[in-house]
Amino acid sequence: MSSFIRLLLKSALVILIASPGCRTPEPALVGESTQGHWVPTRQLVRPAGKTLDFAGRPVDMVAHPTGEWIFIKDHRGIVVLDREMKAVRQQLSFSGGGGSMHGIAINTEGTRLWATDAQTTLHEASISADGTVSWTRKISVAGPGGSGASHST
Repeated sequence: MSSFIRLLLKSALVILIASPGCRTPEPALVGESTQGHWVPTRQLVRPAGKTLDFAGRPVDMVAHPTGEWIFIKDHRGIVVLDREMKAVRQQLSFSGGGGSMHGIAINTEGTRLWATDAQTTLHEASISADGTVSWTRKISVAGPGGSGASHST
């Protein structure tokens, strides 16, 4: 047997012996468990209070002046939570793109809400007496020199 074939067979044997240790890791379990909440980074979070799960990636939030509702800005739009019922009341999407990392505000009367998207728009919404939110207008926020994104890229 030639030395090349012996080397090839030895290499194949090493690969076969080593391959069980090169397995793909098990998928991470995400969500509530008896110990707390597992997050996608495989970290265990033990909340000090009650939690509410909803689809989305929250980035900013503001409470209604009465404390009845919490308006959460996520990567897609606004999520309205009913604080008393601890439930998602409404979800509104930003048209034409996702949300920026910061930028949500409410007026002192609790009748208007503003939130920025990830492009060039400040969205204004009205808040009804029952907490329902509806978009009312879009305000263009131009970038440096009057054009482009209003944030650094």
